[in-house]
Amino acid sequence: MLAGRCRNGGRNIYVIAEINGLLYLTKGAVFSHYEFTGPSSNRLTDEKWQEMLLDHKEPNEAIWMKDIKISVPPIKTAPNFNLY
Repeated sequence: MLAGRCRNGGRNIYVIAEINGLLYLTKGAVFSHYEFTGPSSNRLTDEKWQEMLLDHKEPNEAIWMKDIKISVPPIKTAPNFNLY
């Protein structure tokens, strides 16, 4: 599994999948994952989260994400819609 950033700041995931005995490189979008610690009385609201993003104060991703993620250059391929 490979993950990389999209041009718009989102993320892609690349997975090699076997379909009818053939291997295909598939691509899809994934959501970012963040973990917050602190008392539940100080929960992050949607408004506070949006303010953090607008102020470019996005928190770091969870440490364990570094073990399953790698950066890859953009893959330049034409889509293949041939189904077997």
